[in-house]
Formats: sequence, structure tokens, C-alpha cells
Amino acid sequence: MDTRFVITEASLEWGGLFDVAKDAQWRNPHRTHRDGEHMDVRSTTLGRGQRDRFLLLCERARIRCVPETAPSHFHLSPMR
Repeated sequence: MDTRFVITEASLEWGGLFDVAKDAQWRNPHRTHRDGEHMDVRSTTLGRGQRDRFLLLCERARIRCVPETAPSHFHLSPMR
């Protein structure tokens, strides 16, 4: 299994559109990824132990980490 930490969608810190895909066609990010506070992290690249540790670190950092299924990723956003 690949153990890289892969960010699949994000916005710039101050907001706006951000695209990191070198080999893929531009994908216009959905609205929440334009405010500088949300990002997606691929969950299939993390092993079980890494996944559990990632969720624990998100909780400690007060980051909401919601598992999404299609495609498999975590949606990260700040806890208010």
C-alpha cells in the first residue's frame, strides 16, 4: 500500500482557487475549497495505524476530519 500523504483538493491560505495537478485536467474546486479553510486528503494512501493517528492528530489540532466515500478521502475543516 502507498503510504504518501496526498492532498487532493485545497484552497490557498487567503482563499481563491488552487490547482496542483500537473498531469490532470483542471478541476474547478467546489465552493468550500475556495475560502482558505478546507482541504481533502486521500484516505486510501494511509495504512490502518496511520489513519488512526491522523484522526487523533486532527482531533488534537481541533480540525474536523470527515471521512467521505466517493472518492475515498477525508474532508478537513476548522472546528468552530
